[in-house]
Amino acid sequence: MLLLFVSAAKWLVIGSVFGLIASIKFHSPNFMADCAWLTYGRVRPATVNIMLYGFCLQAGIGIALWLFTRLGRARLAQGAAISIGIFVLNLGVLAGVVGILVGDSTGFENLEMPRYGALLVILGYLMIGIWAV
Repeated sequence: MLLLFVSAAKWLVIGSVFGLIASIKFHSPNFMADCAWLTYGRVRPATVNIMLYGFCLQAGIGIALWLFTRLGRARLAQGAAISIGIFVLNLGVLAGVVGILVGDSTGFENLEMPRYGALLVILGYLMIGIWAV
């Protein structure tokens, strides 16, 4: 459960850096203009997806797991299995963000993550949810 909060905090820092780059590029388009994968059209969707899938949803699941254990007055029975799900989830977010940055985006707002990244994210969420319940 603590692994979810640590992962969410790491994605928050990474997303904040990308958000800062996107903000600077919005006002000064020549900032880092030599890198094709750091254009505003790629950095901003990466920022949104990092914050949404990397930070917000992981922190929310961490709070939900904490509520399960606190209100149920029981320990998580499948802690190691949930850790595997967290690893798969973070791998999916990383694959999706790299896919967005190289230009393999779907083009839908808040759903820009490529199919291979989205499948890993969904698999990670399913593993965490099923093993938590």
